[in-house]
Amino acid sequence: MKAIKKKSVLKLMAVGVLASALALPQISFAAPNMNTSGGGKNWSFKVGVHAIRDDNLLGSPERGAIPLSLQGKNFDDTGIKWTSNLGYNYKQNAKLSFKFDYDVSQTLYEDNSDRDITTQMFGINTEYKISPLVNVQLMYKYIYNIVDGNDFSGINYIRPSFNYMHRTMGLTSLHFLYSDTNNWLTSLRNTETTGVGVAQYFFFSNYTRRLTVGYQYRDDDAKGKNFDRETHAVNVGIKTPLFYGINLNADARYTQKDWATRLAIDTRLREDNEQRYSLALDKVLIAKMGYLQNLVLEGKYNYTYNRSNEDAVFAVNNHFELGIKAAF
Repeated sequence: MKAIKKKSVLKLMAVGVLASALALPQISFAAPNMNTSGGGKNWSFKVGVHAIRDDNLLGSPERGAIPLSLQGKNFDDTGIKWTSNLGYNYKQNAKLSFKFDYDVSQTLYEDNSDRDITTQMFGINTEYKISPLVNVQLMYKYIYNIVDGNDFSGINYIRPSFNYMHRTMGLTSLHFLYSDTNNWLTSLRNTETTGVGVAQYFFFSNYTRRLTVGYQYRDDDAKGKNFDRETHAVNVGIKTPLFYGINLNADARYTQKDWATRLAIDTRLREDNEQRYSLALDKVLIAKMGYLQNLVLEGKYNYTYNRSNEDAVFAVNNHFELGIKAAF
């Protein structure tokens, strides 16, 4: 019975790795829009393509046996990722504006095609300016994920925020979030998420440099109660120009995840302590040429260390990307 239980739990964990990766858009600590200029209607189109290298795509554990479902597979893989975004800004009046977005992205791997991911995201962001330095925003997104050609999940995501730009201390942003995830692979991972977060953005050198400090709490309430989870995340980031037109964007995040999941080997509850570090460098190759706003060369590196008392998910990952992106 223990062997059967462990096999079942590890299979659901494999689904969970994908579910976590596709759970919510990565916008928790993105700086809110405080632009006070412009108006009318404005279309935008962005597209990018990157070569990727991942040395532990499948999440091979650092300790303990490799799960049976992963044995014989290549854990490191190369691939290609392309992204696109079509945006439309509409300014109703001096205080009220809307932004409509449609995003499509796809990641294709050389060896592990069962991890190929296609995502479509439909969004609208409403902004109301209380004053030139204070606004409230309401974001809604629907995220539709396809994995290996099969429907994987659909997510409704809502995020209201209050943003205050202090004249000397920078931007303070307080946000709440709610999401409803329908996982079509296993209904046990259908999840309602609620959360709250705060972030402080310090600007320097006439807004060309930015330091970010943030915290977010999330409560995931899954249909399968073993997958209920509370998450505390702390984030520190910096964005700055360097030299020869090269820009740096670096980020460090620590996340404490407390699960209701029992371990596969005993009755303890699963706990994860995840450290994630990212570094990105970019350089504008072409600026303002016809309809082209800019063409940017970009390189990214992400390091993830997930320390867990569940051996099957105690893993380390190095992820590299190199590519170009264009805005029109």
